[in-house]
Amino acid sequence: MLKTNSKIVKERIRNYLKESIDIVLEERKIQTEKPMKAYYNIIQSEKFYQSYNNDFEMFKDFHQGLGGFGADIYYSWKDTKYSTARFYLKEWLEETEEESFKYTESKCEELMVYLCYREFTHLLNKEEKENE
Repeated sequence: MLKTNSKIVKERIRNYLKESIDIVLEERKIQTEKPMKAYYNIIQSEKFYQSYNNDFEMFKDFHQGLGGFGADIYYSWKDTKYSTARFYLKEWLEETEEESFKYTESKCEELMVYLCYREFTHLLNKEEKENE
């Protein structure tokens, strides 16, 4: 099993985010050289009427409403033993069957949203630095 801060895991999550965000932007007919910033703006515009203590709370709330790739985090397949969060974590972390079930569904969701937020902010900051 890989650690959540390994380069391999981070890269897998970043690739997942890039693909997922590209789909969201395509669905909304948004073309941009700054996809992370565009996605962040979507989150802000849909959550502008609520107050949050920090951006992580806003990110989490947006995805709990199944916005963006939130369906991947909070959706459970009815015909399988895996929630989607558990499935992605198992793949990203190269967990065995036993390892993938050591956490509850809610812990898997919390970990996935945290890891996605961590890597999203990395990609957003990198994008902003590249475009300065």
